[in-house]
Amino acid sequence: MESEWRYGRLDEIVEFLPKRTIKKGSVKPFIAMADIPGNSREPSNISQKEFEGGGSKFCNGDTVFARITPCLQNGKTAKISGLIDGQVAHGSTEFIVLGAKESTDQDYIYYLSRLPEFRCYAESRMEGSTGRQRVSWQALSEYELNFPTKKERRRIGEFLSILDNKIELNRKTNETLEKMAQALFKSWFVDFDPVIDNALEAGNTIPDELQDRAERRKQQLAKPDHQPLPDDIRQLFPSEFELTEELGWVPMGWEEVKSGEVIDVRDGTHDSPQKSEHGFPLVTSRHITSGTLKLEDTYLISGEDYAAVNKRSKVETGDILLTMIGTVGIPYYVLEDPVLFAIKNIGLFRTSTVPKLASYLYQLLLSPMMQKYLEARMAGTTQKYLSLKVLRNLRMIIPADQVLDEFNNITSALNSKIKGNLESIAALEKLRDTLLPKLISGELRLPSDAEQQPAAVNS
Repeated sequence: MESEWRYGRLDEIVEFLPKRTIKKGSVKPFIAMADIPGNSREPSNISQKEFEGGGSKFCNGDTVFARITPCLQNGKTAKISGLIDGQVAHGSTEFIVLGAKESTDQDYIYYLSRLPEFRCYAESRMEGSTGRQRVSWQALSEYELNFPTKKERRRIGEFLSILDNKIELNRKTNETLEKMAQALFKSWFVDFDPVIDNALEAGNTIPDELQDRAERRKQQLAKPDHQPLPDDIRQLFPSEFELTEELGWVPMGWEEVKSGEVIDVRDGTHDSPQKSEHGFPLVTSRHITSGTLKLEDTYLISGEDYAAVNKRSKVETGDILLTMIGTVGIPYYVLEDPVLFAIKNIGLFRTSTVPKLASYLYQLLLSPMMQKYLEARMAGTTQKYLSLKVLRNLRMIIPADQVLDEFNNITSALNSKIKGNLESIAALEKLRDTLLPKLISGELRLPSDAEQQPAAVNS
């Protein structure tokens, strides 16, 4: 009966599959290195792409492990899922594929690959030039560990998966909440639905440039399941439009401004403070390119440097950050309280000082029209960037205060739920990352299946 842990090599339970290939020219689901965010359980994207040769082949349940610097240090490891039964995917040759010899070990192998000790081992076995070092699958196969029993490996994988499933549920809930806020912004401040409704009801002239919107709106209003805005909210909007030089037709009485005229706009430090063993994270554009804040990949700076950076660009709860270098134009709404990080080469909109504009500006920056505007103003060839001048001259229309108040009432409730979910995610991630090494090493044991069942009643 299997009951004891024992030492062995990783290749006892893992089938290393570095040479699985796919015929050139075939169309297969494709996973790029960029599709695997650091410390993410699953790829963020599986696209259909014509295969041009060279690459790894993945199946559901496989763990893909980035073997090259800096991707290994950034935790680019994922468990493949979501493929149709029997379907395979392919991707970069810089992945090592860890296939489970027994399907019950799939989750355990994935979490083992996330173990800091395992990554340190992989880094210690890297070979090659300084800039392009790689670890081989042969080196990983030699990794030794104290093996749990087969049943315990299954329980460890299942337990950690439960935590990750809860994390993923919170993330998806936040995505839904964010889509609700984006839909509301588009309806009120891009399509001007309430203004068109009022204009149609009053019989006012709608400009030719907005006639297509008006026709679509009539069709929507005629649907039996259409839910109109409450009258008290709709009456906050005007019933006419006026022509502006920069933004075209906008609701009557709404103010056209530049962002820098109503918001303090800055950027983070351009210096590179030295790394410190203790201190505060330094956040750059790459740490918010996913739309969330990833502090795991940051380095720490001293309290003295933190204070120096904050003299120029202190971030407060309620501010909005925007990526300025590399993948530019991605906003991040700062809901953390307190804020304990500094920023470098990031746009900072200090909406904490004008809170009525915070949700409005965040949704504006997310909108396709603003994304297109920012893309057209990127500079640079090797690396794209946005200038501070561009960020200070964004053209905006400012709605009437009553409209903003109503928009903020709705979005603040959504933001409150999002913040609560973010706090739950952070707590679950901390719990998972604390328990993972303890469970893998055997320092902490999960109860057996029998121990989890109610005690039998003696007859």
